[in-house]
Amino acid sequence: MSDGGEISHPDVLIRELIADPERPATLEEVAKILEHVAQAPFNTRRIDVTPVLVGREFLGKRLGAREDSLTVHLAHRVLANEQWSNTTTKEEFLRDIERAVLHPNAALAVYETRRTNYAAVVAPNVVPRSRLGRQPGKLMVVPYSANRGRIVSAWQARNEENLLVPERARWIKPLKEFRNFES
Repeated sequence: MSDGGEISHPDVLIRELIADPERPATLEEVAKILEHVAQAPFNTRRIDVTPVLVGREFLGKRLGAREDSLTVHLAHRVLANEQWSNTTTKEEFLRDIERAVLHPNAALAVYETRRTNYAAVVAPNVVPRSRLGRQPGKLMVVPYSANRGRIVSAWQARNEENLLVPERARWIKPLKEFRNFES
């Protein structure tokens, strides 16, 4: 929080919470971070497509060796992980991410990896049943890069043990809400 009592920019808050593990986060700061992540754009960089997906048909076109990050991540979640159905559009995927981040039971963790500051949001799976794939998870995980101001991925996790959030992450809003979560 700034000296004047104003809440700092969410990316600054994330960095502060990582840098100072003793610094508590207020409910207002947590809400501001979650609202910011919910409105953040998905990473727009072109990235490598997983080799097993290159050449496969996805969203009406063949996947090349490099595609925009959103296409690669959604293709992987649909074709490889089978977490979302093959009818899921990019727009629906982005809406699912926003709904998960804004879920009242969303948990929030912060951590640093390879000199990048992240906030990870974990929430109950909000994907409508009609768009779930054959291997859905009970939870959704949404990592956000405070360095780039972008959501960098999203996936479904079967349980707390396979969130893929580093063990060293600091849980600002803890996972306790999920202990007995049923899908």
